[in-house]
Amino acid sequence: MKRKTTHKKRLCRIHTLILSFLLLTGFLLLASGCGSGNDSPDSEDPSAEQTTENITTGNTSEDNTESTEDTSSSAEEPSTEESSGSDPSGSGDGTVLLTSDEAMSLIRERINTDIYTVELVEESVSVEGNDYYQFLVSSNGSAVYPYLIVDKQSGTVFCYTEEGEVRGYSSFPLYDASVDAVCDWNGIFSLYSGDGTVLSSIDLGQADSHSFEFVLTASGVELAGVAQIRGNTALYEADGYQIDFLMKEDSLVITESGTNPAGTSLSGEYRSEASASEQSADSISSEEAVELVSSLTTEQTGLPAQLSEYTLTAEEGTVEINGNLCYSVCVYSDLGERMQLMKVFNVSVDGEHIYTFDIDSAQDIEIQN
Repeated sequence: MKRKTTHKKRLCRIHTLILSFLLLTGFLLLASGCGSGNDSPDSEDPSAEQTTENITTGNTSEDNTESTEDTSSSAEEPSTEESSGSDPSGSGDGTVLLTSDEAMSLIRERINTDIYTVELVEESVSVEGNDYYQFLVSSNGSAVYPYLIVDKQSGTVFCYTEEGEVRGYSSFPLYDASVDAVCDWNGIFSLYSGDGTVLSSIDLGQADSHSFEFVLTASGVELAGVAQIRGNTALYEADGYQIDFLMKEDSLVITESGTNPAGTSLSGEYRSEASASEQSADSISSEEAVELVSSLTTEQTGLPAQLSEYTLTAEEGTVEINGNLCYSVCVYSDLGERMQLMKVFNVSVDGEHIYTFDIDSAQDIEIQN
């Protein structure tokens, strides 16, 4: 019995070993079959393909980026230069520039467009670092030279000669000071008598480019108002009273009409404080001006008698003759019932010139010594 039991145990162990061997063989065959499939030339490894694509794409992208940067850099440089030279919307530093249409309007404001035409001939003219639009003014096909140019930044209008020189607009043939001049309507001006006494004074304060406030003082009375500017002239009107202003280099000419509240004449040439100081240093008195006139001969005066037979008086204030401030000396003939004005001589305040008005030429002529 014992030997039989042992035999059965051996058979069971043998079966177990055989089953284990079969299972191990099947596993090895299965493993061998998967490996053979991967070695097939028709198979593709997705991970390897993805890696290859990433490498290829990365290199291409890098090359394209460098190429794009080179292209962009080379394209931007001429574009920037062109913009600064001809683009009226900006100057490269953030400043807004005038358009050609705006520049055209600035010129058309200054001339009579019913008679003259304005043509843009150059989009960009550079002079000493400034950029301009260039225009030509003409009438019936005839050009009016010099050219006009407009600063693209400031809007200032200049003349531009064929030699390339930039000059002020006042040198343009169609310039009209009463419309085009730009004056400083600020300061204190005074009207002086022949002996230097202040007869009246005016204090100007410019509010804007179109008007200025003034306070005119005469005989202790003040007149205040606002005058409207037009070029080198201005106008004040109120209740039938009118003051016309004419601004000169260093003086202000006032002409009034109607009845003024001051009750005294305000008309005359008012001198600025600075020019009045210069004048008083070397000027003669009105009495000395009368003496100079009384020394003239009949040949010089053109009168029928010697000046000693006439009455000579100097008017208050001064007038400007040929750029010189002058005293006006009137020559009267005593007719008994009335005084008849025979002639007026204007003596410069420095005593160097004596003028008389010539009716035939309608000009002031200097009397030669």
